[in-house]
Amino acid sequence: KGYAFVQYSNERHARAAVLGENGRVLAGQTLDINMAGEPKPNRPKGLKRAASAIYRLFDYRGRLSPVPVPRAVPVKRPRVTVPLVRRVKTTIPVKLFARSGGMTTGSAKIKLKSSELQIIKTELTQIKSNIDALLGRLDQIAE
Repeated sequence: KGYAFVQYSNERHARAAVLGENGRVLAGQTLDINMAGEPKPNRPKGLKRAASAIYRLFDYRGRLSPVPVPRAVPVKRPRVTVPLVRRVKTTIPVKLFARSGGMTTGSAKIKLKSSELQIIKTELTQIKSNIDALLGRLDQIAE
């Protein structure tokens, strides 16, 4: 399992993203998405800034002249390694199934798995492009 930190331009969009994506299953993993400043029920409360305060700071900077804000030092967390999933080559190419007149139950399962994998690939591509865009914005903010 991995984790990511994402920042939206306003709180409404961030809350909508949490509502839309939290609990969604992606590649067999259930996504657990939380707003910064909203501690999980089973964790002890620490000294965290409320999410509304973070967005107020962002909006405040946007309206006034750009004044450097002291940055918080990010908390270093250990990385978790994810085992790689190896691809298994099927003995019969998928293209042959489309050409054959009737599909057996075995070939239907392979076709179904292929379409599921294509959907997952598309979703991961969208997520990657969103992360790349966010990292680009983060670089702009850092400069």
